[in-house]
Amino acid sequence: KIDSTAKIATEIATNSTSELKDEKQEFKAKWGISLYGGIANGINVLTPPNGMFYENFGPSLSLETDYQFNKKMSVSTGISYDKRNDLYSKDLFQVDSVVSNFTMQFVTDSMNVVIDTIFTYYYSMDTTYFIRTQSVTSTSFSLPLFFNYELFTKNNWSGAVSAGVRINFFKTSVTTPSTGFSEPTLSSFGVQSFIRPQLKYNFGKIGIGIYGSFGLDIKQPVKWTDFSRQRWNYGTGFFMTYKF
Repeated sequence: KIDSTAKIATEIATNSTSELKDEKQEFKAKWGISLYGGIANGINVLTPPNGMFYENFGPSLSLETDYQFNKKMSVSTGISYDKRNDLYSKDLFQVDSVVSNFTMQFVTDSMNVVIDTIFTYYYSMDTTYFIRTQSVTSTSFSLPLFFNYELFTKNNWSGAVSAGVRINFFKTSVTTPSTGFSEPTLSSFGVQSFIRPQLKYNFGKIGIGIYGSFGLDIKQPVKWTDFSRQRWNYGTGFFMTYKF
């Protein structure tokens, strides 16, 4: 009986140790790598509303490595590349004086001989409206810093959301028309906040999915003196992950 009790106790201890090992293995930190590729754009608000900003969709790429420190949470960083082209457009007008009519008066002497001619001109104001556009092209390499949280896992599907910032290093060029625009101040440094929800299908160590991104430009690479700009960024694309 004593041997039987000892055997049961040994089995319980063995099972408990095995469960602890499995639990430890389940929450073991895992390294992974991700590749994101898509397009990005922005919504611009000017204060005061002096003109309009038009922004074309540009490429957005990011190569990231992540460290998972429990079942739900991980952190990631890497390098990102973005390119965008902003068009700042204003309606301008130019007022010119145009001769609309004139009169001619002859001056004669006592012999009724013309000795001079006096012209009197009548002017009208002519207003010409035209549109001028300032082009701003920016290329950036960024350091993303994200905190990632897994929302759900069902079968081979999983959903997660990432939140964080990108520290940007810009190369910017500006093409300014000769009239109607101030020359902006350029900076090579910028910061953006980001929220990135994503949906992924997993098979083995590999996962593929789709993502969206939303955020705010906290520090921008271009600044004007006659207005301020607030820019909200958004984008979407596909990604692939690999867990080591």
